[in-house]
Amino acid sequence: KVKVVTMKAHDIPVAIIAHGSVRARTSTQLTAQVSGQIIAVNPEFQDGGFFREGDVLVTIDPVQYRTQVASAKAQVATAQLALEREEALAKRNRRDWKRLDQGEATGLAANVPQLAKARADVLAADAALRSAEHDLANTRIRAPYTGRVRSKMADVGQSVSALGAVLADIYAIDYAEIVLPLPSEDVWFLDLPELGKATPPTDRIPVTLKGDVGGGNEASWQGRIDRSTGLVDPQSRFVSVIVRVEDPHGLDSNTADKPILQIGQFVRAEIRGRILKSAFVVPREAILPGDRVLIVKEVKQVRSRNSDDTMGDDEPKGTLEARPVTIVRKESERVLVTDGLQNGNIVSVTRLPFYAEGMLVRPVPTTAEEPVGELLQQVQP
Repeated sequence: KVKVVTMKAHDIPVAIIAHGSVRARTSTQLTAQVSGQIIAVNPEFQDGGFFREGDVLVTIDPVQYRTQVASAKAQVATAQLALEREEALAKRNRRDWKRLDQGEATGLAANVPQLAKARADVLAADAALRSAEHDLANTRIRAPYTGRVRSKMADVGQSVSALGAVLADIYAIDYAEIVLPLPSEDVWFLDLPELGKATPPTDRIPVTLKGDVGGGNEASWQGRIDRSTGLVDPQSRFVSVIVRVEDPHGLDSNTADKPILQIGQFVRAEIRGRILKSAFVVPREAILPGDRVLIVKEVKQVRSRNSDDTMGDDEPKGTLEARPVTIVRKESERVLVTDGLQNGNIVSVTRLPFYAEGMLVRPVPTTAEEPVGELLQQVQP
């Protein structure tokens, strides 16, 4: 006896399974751009604290920078006054030169270089004012994005310098990324975003992520493929794709009990791939070495020479025929075939210890989803 399945072509959606770890889309070492003493910090400026983009995390004493702004404003006013004097003087000189009937006034007589210097002084004073105002604004260190504090290195009362002293290590949580290494044969089933073309988020390939959240519970999150690295690892021959998950901490979610997708968490990804047109699903057990299957061809009742070795008249019989097939994808329990089979073909899924072309068998119908079992259970006397 051999267990068999009847083949029928379907449009089969391919699901790609991959694993990866969650990472922050960006991490930053927060530094001060001005020197001074820290006079205040945000209550959330602590290890694990949350903050929104634009929140003031650290405040540095602004007194000396306000003084610099006031001084820069005075310099602007002085330069503007000097420019107005030179403009008035140039106007008078041109009038006097014209009264003397000397033709067009020369550059020096028309006060041209003095005017140029005065205008340059105004521009320099304006730039100094903008720089002073910029320094004053930088006494309030704001969050560059929505995120969390990984570790804090400074606090109230501490003096910091503008030479690169790190105040905190922070990372973004407005969205998270998962890098999924995929074999090249799996990448073929994905319609990845084309290089140089902007793809709307709703048109990107959806991905379902699943991970352990403790207590034997599993949670799921939805993401979409954002891009691929475009590089093949020379050792593993894998290509990495990056999945983007919006709001992994649920800060903007209406569902209060939404599980948090932790940075560093290991997840299992299910990616919706292309749809194979008119393909066949064949159980993995039916594939023989050399990408062949055994087709059971029905025959009329066969009676052996020994009358005691007769197959029952009411049982179907058939003979075996090995046939090569084209396999486009192998999965853990099934194989997807595009060529070599036809609708109605009967395929043996029993692992015979030996077989021969034309061998007489007794087919036992089953389904492609039904487990076939071990060899000793399949072959019956």
